Amino acid sequence: MPSADGKDDEDDKEADDAAAGDEAGKSMSDEEAKRKIANDVKEFLAVKDISEGKLALEDLPAPRRSEFIDKIFGTVLERKESEVQLVCELLKAAREAQLLSDEDVVSGLKETITMLDDISVDAPQAFKFAAMVLHASGLPDDKIQTLADGMEGEGITPPSAKLMKKLAEVREA
Repeated sequence: MPSADGKDDEDDKEADDAAAGDEAGKSMSDEEAKRKIANDVKEFLAVKDISEGKLALEDLPAPRRSEFIDKIFGTVLERKESEVQLVCELLKAAREAQLLSDEDVVSGLKETITMLDDISVDAPQAFKFAAMVLHASGLPDDKIQTLADGMEGEGITPPSAKLMKKLAEVREA
């Protein structure tokens, strides 16, 4: 039923609930956030529903969303390509819904990208999968290059060059 200001009481209640959720999220402990994110990632990868993944992100306070990206990215690098593609779809949808900023994405990917060369020893598709996620992220090239420049590792071909080559291949496909 509309209130005196012309809005539905339901709309007011939802706005109040959302504001209360944001306040509760700010006080979410690191342990609570870690547990919630781990459960949300596990559930998303099990149900494979983009809407559920977006809801999981929405339920997190904005400062914790990069932690979700970190957890899901680190998880799928050692999984099947179909799961990486699912994460790519979620990332695109979350970016379109403005749930994630460039900074959230960079922060969420940075630690794993830095260690990608080491990860690739046990997960040979890691560079390809990382390139797929970077492409889906919608990050500007300068931010992607900054992530690549921070990679650790050595070799005839530096890890950053390997990643940028895989990214170019993904973009051409």
